[in-house]
Amino acid sequence: MRFNSSTIVALIVVMVSSFSCGKDVATKQSLKVSSKVNAWEQKFEIFENFMQLSSSFKQAKTAFDFNGDGNSDYVYFAEVKNTELTIPDSLTVYQVQSGDVHPATFSGALHAIAIVHGGADENIVIHEARPMTKLDAPAALDLSVEKRSYIASIENQGPLHRAKGDIIILPTGAGIDTYIYYDGNRYLLYEPLEIP
Repeated sequence: MRFNSSTIVALIVVMVSSFSCGKDVATKQSLKVSSKVNAWEQKFEIFENFMQLSSSFKQAKTAFDFNGDGNSDYVYFAEVKNTELTIPDSLTVYQVQSGDVHPATFSGALHAIAIVHGGADENIVIHEARPMTKLDAPAALDLSVEKRSYIASIENQGPLHRAKGDIIILPTGAGIDTYIYYDGNRYLLYEPLEIP
């Protein structure tokens, strides 16, 4: 089969444009992933005076939905770096283990979980005002987040049916998972009874 010069030029144009389109799609996908990570990083800025992202935890740089409103929520596993500054009204602090009221500073536990509720623009910190809590235990390094549908696979679900959205799994040294969930009003800790 013989090609004239105009046919060859047309083929080259098609090949170059196909390569260019494929490159554009790859670039767009890369930018999409990058923008999600950037959104995750930017949302953490409000917490930076008090804590820093922990390198000990595997950070879940993706969106979840803890309050079930359909909007993107972000979660961060952090190390407390400033225990002197007064906690501002822009941060809501839940002490899920002790159930105590809003503390004045971040003294106590060395670690915290920070959450941004995207739709409501709420900035939440799960922290304990006393040392040696579940957040500081070595087992907490295996902390993870699961979609709400995961609750169906938990044998002893207890009050988890009240969870409005995704849940945080906080392992213990005894090998029993505990769960942090949002019930529509606040974050709570569910500790299943240890059955011998």
